[in-house]
Amino acid sequence: MTLTISYEPPEGGRPWYADVEPSESYEGVINAACALWKNRLPSDECIIGRYLARQIKRHGEIEWARISEARFIQLVRDSPEELELRLELDTQIGRRHYRETSTPSSLEMPPPILNVDSNNPSHTWPDGPTSAMEVDTNNKSSAPMPLTPMSLIDTQNQREQTDTRMNRAITHVSDSSPNPDPNPGPTPAPSPTARNPTYEAGLTAFFAGRFDEARIRFQLAADECRDTGDAYQEAECLLRLGMTCRHLKDYPNAVSHLSSARRIYDSLRNCQRELLSCERSLARVSEDQGKYEEALLAYQEIRSNARAIASQTEEAWCDYFIGRLHNRRREYEDARRHLSSAITTSKALNNQEIEAYATEESGHSAERQQHRDRL
Repeated sequence: MTLTISYEPPEGGRPWYADVEPSESYEGVINAACALWKNRLPSDECIIGRYLARQIKRHGEIEWARISEARFIQLVRDSPEELELRLELDTQIGRRHYRETSTPSSLEMPPPILNVDSNNPSHTWPDGPTSAMEVDTNNKSSAPMPLTPMSLIDTQNQREQTDTRMNRAITHVSDSSPNPDPNPGPTPAPSPTARNPTYEAGLTAFFAGRFDEARIRFQLAADECRDTGDAYQEAECLLRLGMTCRHLKDYPNAVSHLSSARRIYDSLRNCQRELLSCERSLARVSEDQGKYEEALLAYQEIRSNARAIASQTEEAWCDYFIGRLHNRRREYEDARRHLSSAITTSKALNNQEIEAYATEESGHSAERQQHRDRL
């Protein structure tokens, strides 16, 4: 029997996985997983509760439900092959921090793109995961943010981003000429605007895991941008608001806000990468709900669109996400094929981040396939 424990960091990023020795000791399994992640979890004084949860289907949607020790023992005894549970932590609000002695991992370290001049068009900001941190911004932020697979999609295309911003400026000038086009296209995306304190307060709350507060801040910031007519920044706020709702498991509102952001980006020019960011976040919502087929189709479409705009970096990330999703579906051959493609492309791009994540996920594919073949 294989017992896998996962943990989804509240600040976003891909879930962590630990393969632990099967045991009927509820506390023993939790201790084993926490020991493997001891330098990445919140410090002990911040944790007030540790639990295991399993997936259940409720009202047609996949949810995570915490289980008791007795139920855990029953699941271990009744699961002949594979059992996957999730570690959930209750932490003290306002005191959540990582151990000072920990070695910064790629999921915790703030990327070098922070604290930059907001007028520098070559800088981008990450999301997510996740989770979702996927689009560029016009705001300067001092909030520490995790570096996740999604966070680096645009950073590898800084030169492309610079060209895009320059094209926006040129387009904006041409549209204001005395003889405008009688059949104008979509509204051009505005040039970088002033920093938005409400939005930045939302980012600070988001990266501290205070998602209820972040939700309020991002909604206020979106309303402010709507009142001032700043469509591009309104879309940024709505995108982040949708990501926050996903963390809160408010999936209907997550889809609503992300779709609104997508509509705004679609009305602007030269926002292809921002549109892809919305699509990735929507795909993540589907994946979180256990709608794997829907998420898979979305990732495949994003990859095709990335190929259409000649973004090899985005295409490689999509191969990684598709491979990871195939692993979740226990389709290990398909997983390894896409992960191999991600590794090949990342090596050609000299993108060590994609290569590292894809290589690690490919290792999981090989291990699980070997375990299944031995049964």
